[in-house]
Amino acid sequence: MFAATSAAGAPARYPQRVVFHGRVPAAETAAVRAAMSRTLGDEWTAYERTAGHPPSFRVGRADVDGDGRADLIAQVTDEGFGYCGSAGCVGFVILARSDGGWATQALSLTNFDRTLVVLRDAHGGMHDIRVDTGGQVLEWDGEAYQ
Repeated sequence: MFAATSAAGAPARYPQRVVFHGRVPAAETAAVRAAMSRTLGDEWTAYERTAGHPPSFRVGRADVDGDGRADLIAQVTDEGFGYCGSAGCVGFVILARSDGGWATQALSLTNFDRTLVVLRDAHGGMHDIRVDTGGQVLEWDGEAYQ
């Protein structure tokens, strides 16, 4: 485990409960759409063409990699896109970069309904994530959250 620090050098506090906001700033919307388009490829662009709009999503923020910068946590909310089921909808992590932007690829998370918490414990340089209250804990295996 490592000690995460904020941009000001103070230790980051964990656990961090991800709060999803209804209104997403334009820069974050663009970052999420770009990263999810690159990650999901043809599925994303085909849906945009047939539905006439990109899949809808909601966004929260938490420091997943412990670098002191808030990463974006996006969850698809468009059931027509096909990434939602009885356990909720699929989520993605888009890491913050040191230049103030975000990664161009998204890291996939399992489906979750409402609650997501970034935990103190970490594996492979990424904090564990708990989906839903008292539910499944996802650990980073170096390539994906499992």
